[in-house]
Amino acid sequence: MDLMLTSNCALATDLIASKIMGLNVEEISYLNYIARKTNLHDDAITVQGLSVSEVAREFERPTVDLPVKAQMAIYKHEFLTKMLFCSLGVVKLFQKATIAYRGRPIETS
Repeated sequence: MDLMLTSNCALATDLIASKIMGLNVEEISYLNYIARKTNLHDDAITVQGLSVSEVAREFERPTVDLPVKAQMAIYKHEFLTKMLFCSLGVVKLFQKATIAYRGRPIETS
């Protein structure tokens, strides 16, 4: 795509990147959660250079299997997110359970 996104706000960069990829922020639990907690709205983000509509394109959606559905459900609740994802031991346990469920690690090349 030959794009470079920069910002002094990582959340704003993620929100704009999501728009470029054609993703609805409401579907991305953690971004939606952080945007609500920090009170960052789309209209507060200034885009310089090419507009989002000029560079936007559809990306292939990832497979939403049981581990992904579980993660999405957990992210909807602040307490569960903090309790389950702030401990490295619990995260490693989730990783092992995901590998056991899927049968092999997902290649990200």
